[in-house]
Amino acid sequence: MSTGSTDISGDPERLSHDETARGLQLVVREGIASQTMESLTKGVFLIALALQLDASNFVIGLLGAIPFLSNLFQIPAVLMVERLRDRRKIVMRAHLAARAFLLPVAAAPLLFEPKIALAVIIVAVAVRYSIGAMAGCAWNSWMRDLVPKIILGKFFGRRLFYSTTVAAFVGLAAGFFLDWWELMYPEERFAGFALLFAGGCVVGISAAFIVRFIPHPKMKSPEAQHYDAANFSLAFMRAPLGDPNFRSLIGFLMMWNFAVNLASPFFAVYMLKTLGYSMTFVVSITLMSQLLNAFSLQMWGKYADAFSQKAVLGVCGSLFIFCIFGWTFTTFPERHFLTTPLLIFLHFIMGISISGMNLTTSNMAFKLTPSSKATPYLAMNTVLTSLAAGVAPLFGGFFADFVQDKTLSLDLHWKTAELSLYLPTIIISGWDFFFLLATLVGLYALRRLAKVREDGEQGDTRAFLQREILLDTGKVLRSLSTVDGLRDLTMAPMAMMINMVKNPLRKDRDVPSDHPLAKDASIESE
Repeated sequence: MSTGSTDISGDPERLSHDETARGLQLVVREGIASQTMESLTKGVFLIALALQLDASNFVIGLLGAIPFLSNLFQIPAVLMVERLRDRRKIVMRAHLAARAFLLPVAAAPLLFEPKIALAVIIVAVAVRYSIGAMAGCAWNSWMRDLVPKIILGKFFGRRLFYSTTVAAFVGLAAGFFLDWWELMYPEERFAGFALLFAGGCVVGISAAFIVRFIPHPKMKSPEAQHYDAANFSLAFMRAPLGDPNFRSLIGFLMMWNFAVNLASPFFAVYMLKTLGYSMTFVVSITLMSQLLNAFSLQMWGKYADAFSQKAVLGVCGSLFIFCIFGWTFTTFPERHFLTTPLLIFLHFIMGISISGMNLTTSNMAFKLTPSSKATPYLAMNTVLTSLAAGVAPLFGGFFADFVQDKTLSLDLHWKTAELSLYLPTIIISGWDFFFLLATLVGLYALRRLAKVREDGEQGDTRAFLQREILLDTGKVLRSLSTVDGLRDLTMAPMAMMINMVKNPLRKDRDVPSDHPLAKDASIESE
């Protein structure tokens, strides 16, 4: 196929370099527009709108569950993709239909009383994500064929960086806009939300039109299988679960998504209702985390390419679970003087760790998927992991209400005739139980990650990755200080942390001689 040809429906191997490059640029642009839409229409802003309508914890959990549970529609979508075999048309039309349902979300608070408005919003959000799930099924299969496997980490890291950065600034501007609107028009506060969601609808529809111009490689023929309604669920969807390694990946991702989505949908609720922070603070701290997410992508992409997706996921997952546990210390048992700096620190670490998690979980699914079975493998992965992620906030809403008035304390009480000393040591109440449960589930999920085998994996590289991260951090700290005493003060704890991490290239460790990092055996902490 000539470079200047407009026929872009040929075999994947026949796509020219220019066509592939042009397609990747358009995929990045589509990602920026879609992420901007999501920034304006879900997360903090959707939760804030629901709270303004007096939504309960269960309703908040339901809104958090819908995007995941709707992915069950990817099961029939697989059959549709295999029959029509025009993924570009499916994605574009599904996106146009789905994103139009943002308009009822925008209008409902203006037209109906709170209870009815909430019902309309829930239905509109459910329809939107159900139709969008069909687009997601076709999109994942399409990207699996379009993006060269050798640059998966780098490309999707760059796409996430640009889309997250733009969306974060847009979201920050939207947060200031809502505060300004409520100050200027306190009686018409819902009109501000309506403008926000209507704007998100326009941006989302523009992203759907970008899809029209992305090159569409012809789908590879399935391996000696005929996909019809009779054998669809038995033969077609059984293949991913019959692959032991892919089944292990799905098992890990199901537990991991349950842990993450058990807690994350309620962070904003906790800060707004329990801790009493303003919308400006909650939006600002959330978007700060998103910016850190964007600026960390390049770092994690580099580490994922040099080590493995699994090693990066293990490190980032551990950091994120540490942060969930850290939320239990934001009250003791009430808000205290360290609450604000602790929240900023936790969002800082969460932003860095989430970027690596988002990047590596999708890339691992891509890498472990056979090219001729991309649609059923990726669809089954999305369906099962989304089912776990969708059940989590529903359970979380019930659990949050159950533990709302519960307290567990462990105290030290010293009493004599002259002195009575009372010292509270452990106080767990309300939301603390909730965050501790999410922590335990997350720790169990990380144990299941060890069963997954990644293509090209050679030994355990996670220890080396941890050591490399500490060394890079140490170099940055050293460069920030030119005073000998201060440099020694900052480097001493860093050196201790480096020494705590076993050097994976020591002679007593089982590292293959052909390991790509073996040439760095002389590495030492500086």
